[in-house]
Amino acid sequence: MDASKLKTYLKCPVCLDVPRSKIFVPCPHTTCEKEIVFKQVEDHIKRVHQDMCRVLKRPKKRINNCVLRNCDRKLYVWEHCKVQFFPQIVKRNGDWYIWVKIKEGPIGASQWKFSVKMENKDTVYRMELSGSVHPVDWKVDQQVESGDCLRMGSKNVKKLQDVEECFKTEFKVFK
Repeated sequence: MDASKLKTYLKCPVCLDVPRSKIFVPCPHTTCEKEIVFKQVEDHIKRVHQDMCRVLKRPKKRINNCVLRNCDRKLYVWEHCKVQFFPQIVKRNGDWYIWVKIKEGPIGASQWKFSVKMENKDTVYRMELSGSVHPVDWKVDQQVESGDCLRMGSKNVKKLQDVEECFKTEFKVFK
């Protein structure tokens, strides 16, 4: 393909400029992370991860042992202010990590913050964190290494669980 034809495919239809940031991003699903074209993230999720995708109507989630055991199999999607967010939970090296990703690049992500709160009202045990929302082009390892996520050990998870071995999680995003 010649350079002029390639430029027409990459050119932004709004500003007629060729994007300078990443065109390919990792899939937001934590076990996939296949490099896909940014504009095709939603199509990829619908086509490849439809069975594993859960759309959250509210930013609250009751997490149970099944979710924790299979946390890398689910992809949560939540829309707020016409922007897609991906609350994520993964288990790495015996610890659980929770953060929020946005379907935006670094500039769009820098405009948002998130908070996550988990609690067990019976034991009055609570963990919470406020931090930066991560851009869609960050991979899991980058997010974990950034430290801008809630990290829980097995003892923390046990303290959060109620008699049904579940705990309530609430996500918020704000500017």
